Amino acid sequence: MRKSAIVLPVALLLASASFIAGCDDGGHEADASGQPDVGAADADAETAPDAATDGAAAAPDADMDADTAEVDATPITAESCDGDATVTAIFTVAPYVQNVLTDSAWILWETPEGEHGAVEWGPTEALGQTSCGGLRGFLLDVSLDRTELVHEAQLTGLEPDTTYWYRAVTGTSRSNIHHFRTTPTRDSEAPLRFVAMADSQRDDNNRTKFREVINDGVIPFVRAAFGEDLAKALGFFIVAGDLVDNGWLYEEWQTDFFSPAEKLMHEVPLYAVPGNHEGGSSFFWRYFKLPENGDAPYVPHWYYVDYSNVRLIGLDSNAGFQTQPQLDFLRLRC
Repeated sequence: MRKSAIVLPVALLLASASFIAGCDDGGHEADASGQPDVGAADADAETAPDAATDGAAAAPDADMDADTAEVDATPITAESCDGDATVTAIFTVAPYVQNVLTDSAWILWETPEGEHGAVEWGPTEALGQTSCGGLRGFLLDVSLDRTELVHEAQLTGLEPDTTYWYRAVTGTSRSNIHHFRTTPTRDSEAPLRFVAMADSQRDDNNRTKFREVINDGVIPFVRAAFGEDLAKALGFFIVAGDLVDNGWLYEEWQTDFFSPAEKLMHEVPLYAVPGNHEGGSSFFWRYFKLPENGDAPYVPHWYYVDYSNVRLIGLDSNAGFQTQPQLDFLRLRC
């Protein structure tokens, strides 16, 4: 039986366009204290993205129909273990961990070629197991004459509260070996630490601020306070909207978000919700493997994930999604 519920309106405090709430299901308070101030990273949260910037696709109307907005989240090919023996791929986005549960996790990465991928993984750096990958690929603006492919692979049959090592494989290329940790069970009432921020988008007056926040602030602070292993020290990493300045500009995702945050995202799962700067871009839905436990047809615009006896809920407060079904979902799940 649920003993208590604590709602943490994280993104409301950070003035994001969307918000995430956390619920404590078992009377055990989530520990978000002792973290550095990682708020807006000196970015302008209110400036709307310019969808007409060169290289950007045409952004949808802000009042887009919620029923059609999530179609880009559907993987476009089935899983495959076929190889691309002649392909030597470059990892344009290094592998990162997503949607970690007690018994499973997803690994995503990006390459410009190589349609088949896999993840080699195991409980030690020797790895020893392989999960076949699928493709969440997308075609960039034809003027760029380049296709980028986002790969995904699910690791299953995992044990709770356990460290696993992994590397991504595309063609003859293998990434470095990284690791993550599965979530503890609800009845363990394990403590939780997490990092929460919003508005990580580039500020032209402080173009490296997000990189500084992650690499000179969050990571050294956590390691000094809680140990070198980020995967053990943190349960998850939240960005409550406005990850990039213009969600329709492909280059911003690489240079302004993934590159600055990759050392954290190798080990700690990111849970994000879209802000107004994402602009309904399909890039957001391709890059993030969010829990698919919200209400059809809005999946994954709102969702929840459990860590020990704490529930994290992600909501979408953008135009077109401020709906009664989302409010009902929050009431039911929190």
